Amino acid sequence: MTDYQNYPYLNMYNGEQSGISVEYLHESRSANMHCHQYYELLIINRGSLRHVFRDVETLLIPGDVVMILPGMPHGYSLYGESSLYNCQFTIDHIDEAVKALLIKNEGTLLAEEGIPDTFAEHFEKRENMYRGTLPEYAVNNGKQNVLHLSPQEHVFVKAMLHQIMDSPDEEDIHSRLCKQKYLEIVLLELDKKLHEQHEILQSSSNANQQMMAEVLAKIEYDLTQPFDIQMTASQYCFSPNHFRKIFKDFTGVTPIQYINRLRIILACEEIEEQHIDIKKAAETVGIYDLSYFNRLFKKYIGCAPNKFRTRI
Repeated sequence: MTDYQNYPYLNMYNGEQSGISVEYLHESRSANMHCHQYYELLIINRGSLRHVFRDVETLLIPGDVVMILPGMPHGYSLYGESSLYNCQFTIDHIDEAVKALLIKNEGTLLAEEGIPDTFAEHFEKRENMYRGTLPEYAVNNGKQNVLHLSPQEHVFVKAMLHQIMDSPDEEDIHSRLCKQKYLEIVLLELDKKLHEQHEILQSSSNANQQMMAEVLAKIEYDLTQPFDIQMTASQYCFSPNHFRKIFKDFTGVTPIQYINRLRIILACEEIEEQHIDIKKAAETVGIYDLSYFNRLFKKYIGCAPNKFRTRI
């Protein structure tokens, strides 16, 4: 159990009267584990973000959104050409109906109520089975309650955040109200997405839940093994396209995005902790084409592996 009292509390980036602050981060930076008294939204725009939250590290990619509740510790690292929107806010001045939805969702965000029982039991079994052999990040990012927006949803949310950023700095009533309403639109959009994700998971059959439990365990047990979608789908009597749909319903991303995400963050772990060379790190995660590994690494981390290594 994490002792939250051990972490420092940070102030809001811009403590204006509206209680809303949006910052566009596009430079390499890290934030050590910390807490705050406000809500925080992390919306990945480009590249990736290594995020530690709820004792789990994961790699967030464009379209991923995480909400950090007041008092919950987290930390992150942003590298190279990656970028994200950091929206910090209090709920003192937002509409009561929106506030009620946000507070209602806190139970899901804290207790993982969005994960069906069969799938939730799998998380525990998988962690116990592989404890000591898999790093903590190798758990589906449902443990961080990640929402993955579609490209259209992602563009819409970013547009609303830009409206907040472009609002005049003067603290007049019109500026404050505009910022509050834009934020409320963002929160409603995310509430709708959370509800859709919840409904998809809750309505899934036990057979599909069990299939996903088995497939994710197989992927995470040995990332060096190639993943054959055609063969895996046929094992469960699905077409490849239907299998991809089920996989994305559960994880928010395609099978190849999921696998590559795990491969790259494991490679980062190997480079950081084992101090192995780039070629060996690539082979450790099942990638034997160094040029492909370098391209994939830069896509997810935002910089080349060698540049990442020099920052360690």
